[in-house]
Amino acid sequence: MTEFEYMAIDILDRFEDLLEKYDITIPDGDRQGDEGEARIYGMTYGELMQDITDILDEKLTKKMRMLEETQAEQEKEAKSLRQWATEIQEREQAVAVKEEELSSNKKENSFDYLFDPINENHDKKRQSVPEIDFHVNFGNPIREGKILLDFNCK
Repeated sequence: MTEFEYMAIDILDRFEDLLEKYDITIPDGDRQGDEGEARIYGMTYGELMQDITDILDEKLTKKMRMLEETQAEQEKEAKSLRQWATEIQEREQAVAVKEEELSSNKKENSFDYLFDPINENHDKKRQSVPEIDFHVNFGNPIREGKILLDFNCK
């Protein structure tokens, strides 16, 4: 027996309970007139069972197909979203690399001279630093020159 046939039997049992409650017996050519005969009997029972089984099979199979199609669509959408997320992560990584390159270039094109007046190696009166080469980036052209750094300490 199939799962649908078991379901059909359950439905017929409930329907027979209702017929019993209202003392209704469905006529059938197979009836013998015995008191123990069910409210739905013989060919009538078999035909109803087959009809209910067919309906369940048709409706539930159709519903299962729809669910499978929906699941396939959802999986396709999820795959698309995962690809999209991967592309975003790759772009964010590329931006981070580019920002690091720009930051690195900026550091190469600039300098900081740190002077610590507390350091014992420095004279606390006046410090002169020899000329140093420097590069200043003004947009695209790079200009070269010399600068003299002079620090006054009090």
